[in-house]
Formats: sequence, C-alpha cells, structure tokens
Amino acid sequence: MKLFWKSIATVLFYVISGALLVYAAARSLDFVTKTLPPGQAIIGYLALAATSGGMIAWLLVFMFKAEGLGQKVTAGIMVVVDMMGEFALFTMDTLYQTGQSGMTAKMLPEEIQMVILGMSGLIALNIMATVIFHLVDSDHMRTMREGFVKDKLENDALNLVEKRGNELAQTLAPQIAEQWAADFQARFSDMSALGLGTLKAKKLPAPQEEAQDGLRWPWKQQPEMISRHAETIDAVTGSEPASAAQVVPPPSPLAGVSSNGHHAAK
Repeated sequence: MKLFWKSIATVLFYVISGALLVYAAARSLDFVTKTLPPGQAIIGYLALAATSGGMIAWLLVFMFKAEGLGQKVTAGIMVVVDMMGEFALFTMDTLYQTGQSGMTAKMLPEEIQMVILGMSGLIALNIMATVIFHLVDSDHMRTMREGFVKDKLENDALNLVEKRGNELAQTLAPQIAEQWAADFQARFSDMSALGLGTLKAKKLPAPQEEAQDGLRWPWKQQPEMISRHAETIDAVTGSEPASAAQVVPPPSPLAGVSSNGHHAAK
C-alpha cells in the first residue's frame, strides 16, 4: 500500500510541476511575442531557452553532464538564474494583461522597457554560461595547465641559452673578428676590388729583331754594318778601303745546295 501511494505522489508531483512550468512558459511566451514584429511570433519560442527551458536544461546538465567544480558551479548558478527569470517574466506578463483589462493600473512604458532589458540580459547570461561551461571543462583545464608548464619551461630554457650565449660570445668573438679581418683583407687588397679601377702594366721596349738577327746570322747584316767591318779589316791590313757596293756578304751555307740535295760544281 505504501508503494502505491508513493507512486501516486510521484506522478502528481511531476504533473503539477509540468503544469506550472507550462503555464509560466505560456505567460512568458505571450509577453515575448508582443515585443516581436507581426509574423515573427514563432521566434518567441526560442526565448523560452533562457527561462523555463533553460532552467530544465541546466538542471539536467548539473545532474548528469557537469564534471569538476567549474562546470558544477556554472550549471548550478544558471539553474537559479533561469528560474528567477522565468518567475519575473510571467509575473510581468500577468501585470501587463490585467492592466490592459482594467483590473490593475497599466504598466508604464518605462516599466515595460526595464522588463525587455532584463529579458535581453537573461539571454546574454545563458550564452556566456555556455561558453564558460566549455572553458572550465576538465580536459580543457588540464590542457591549459600543461600549456602553462610548457611555456614556463621554454622561457627558463631560453633564459639559460641566452646566458650561455653571452659567455660564448666573449670567448668566440675575438677569434671570429680575426678571421673576418683576414678575409676582408684578402678580398679588398687591391683597387679593383674596391671599384677604383686597375693599374696599367708598364710596357717594356721590345728588342729589335734585326739586331738579334745580325748577331745570329752574319749574312743578314745590313750593308752599313758590312762596310764598317770591311774598313776595320783594311785599316789592320793596310789595304785601300772598299766601297759598300764592292763588299759582298759571305755566302749562305745553304746557297750551294741544289734542289736534289747535292752541292753545285764550281
């Protein structure tokens, strides 16, 4: 018998809760549709995601989906926020309708404006909570913490490398500077490397071919040289000097060779 009544109580609990949620959602939807242009009333159903619909969704997320303190806190806060938004919105719609029927004083335009701004803020809070819920996910938090540790390790390693680099620079800089100076001197040791032109080589006078021929081949000497030799011989022997025309150069050793290779008969 006890189990029977327990089952009845459970059913009545969900029926009453469902009926009240439907009533509150209907009043909230009625107020939202009045703020929309004609022909777009269906968009008002989307606003229920920030009131009764959002309250139920965040409650289920809190119970079965949220992991870790961040997600649990976010989901729990949004359950309360959407529930309070639902209470405020259907209450404002009730006051608006009774004011239109004359049962109560009509709502002032400033009051209606505040309700609309509150509804917009409620929607914005739900969007922000969705983003925060994903940011505080356990996997994402672990990844971010690992990233922070990795960044710290890289920063410390770079600081040590920079310190070690300064020490190496003091040791290696003089050697590199000496090598660079030697290479610079080798590459720019003349005027042409600097773009200042080139020095022209001084031409030496070429030796006279005829003078060399006169020393090598006596029969190629000029008549003047033959005449001077003859005068020198005459002065030594005491004979009369001969004219240049009478002096005959000595015959060439090849003059007596015929075309067939034998000496010609005198």
